Amino acid sequence: MAAENTFHFPKPGQRIVRSVIAVACCFCVFYLRNREGIPFYSALAVLQCIQPYQDSMAQVAKKRVTGTFVGAFWGLVIILIQMYLFHGSLMDTFPGYMLISPLHQEVYERRHRSPHRNYVQKTQSVYENVVYLYLLDKKEIMEKLYRELMEQEWIDSYRVAFYDPIRYPGCANIKIYIKDATRENMLRNLKALLNLDKVITIRKCGRQIRCLYRRYR
Repeated sequence: MAAENTFHFPKPGQRIVRSVIAVACCFCVFYLRNREGIPFYSALAVLQCIQPYQDSMAQVAKKRVTGTFVGAFWGLVIILIQMYLFHGSLMDTFPGYMLISPLHQEVYERRHRSPHRNYVQKTQSVYENVVYLYLLDKKEIMEKLYRELMEQEWIDSYRVAFYDPIRYPGCANIKIYIKDATRENMLRNLKALLNLDKVITIRKCGRQIRCLYRRYR
């Protein structure tokens, strides 16, 4: 007589059930906060609190909660010191540079070699004062900053442009130029610098290609 197959999967224990409920609560809080935050970290923290026995689970959870509040308190102290004592200068240190977000890193990698902006890194003589600032952050922050910039007394001396880029959803950027930073002024300076007096504009694919020709006398 063949032996009966007695193998069967064990039923989920209380620890598994508690873990599932705890992780589900973390994601519920994540969705209630309009998907802000990283639920993965909170799930890891709550899973560390789930222990085989209820007494040890309560003890570990108490330590985790206490440690979280202690860390949050000292983090708040550092933020207040940075805002009101150093006025953001702490971000100019090496750890501040290491905290560059992936979004700003992508913008830097894409733009820092642009031929339109490379002149600000050169050591050649500069014929005019140059102002070029590129700001990128959340759209509501940029909108508030743009309104404040437009109320400044020196705004007539500069050009401030607000853009809502498709490449970065939910974000916006502000570009600040010197007032004379126009295409016409650039061509006029090039013509004077290179002794050129003829400009031909060729339109192709919706973009303008400007060619300068030297007139030899």
